[in-house]
Amino acid sequence: ELKSVRKRESNSERALVFLAVVLARRPGLTKSAGIKRRVKNRLALWQEGKFDALVQDTTNLALARAGGTRRVASEESKARSFNTSVLDGNLRKAVRNLTG
Repeated sequence: ELKSVRKRESNSERALVFLAVVLARRPGLTKSAGIKRRVKNRLALWQEGKFDALVQDTTNLALARAGGTRRVASEESKARSFNTSVLDGNLRKAVRNLTG
């Protein structure tokens, strides 16, 4: 891929995407045999021209690793947090949490 960029046959984005999709890490995959198998499979998919599938898989992995959304606190939990902060003497924190 890098040779094709140097020869001006493709742009640099293709090389960057190639590196990102082939070297994307999968959580829980730590053994060298599993990593080698994954890289070989991804290289084979790249050579077959299945770029969309590779990009989609990499995007899904990144979104899964990004974490969940923040939980919306109920009115009761907000009131409890406010009361605890006030009793601890953290008035600024209490008001900031209540209004933010």
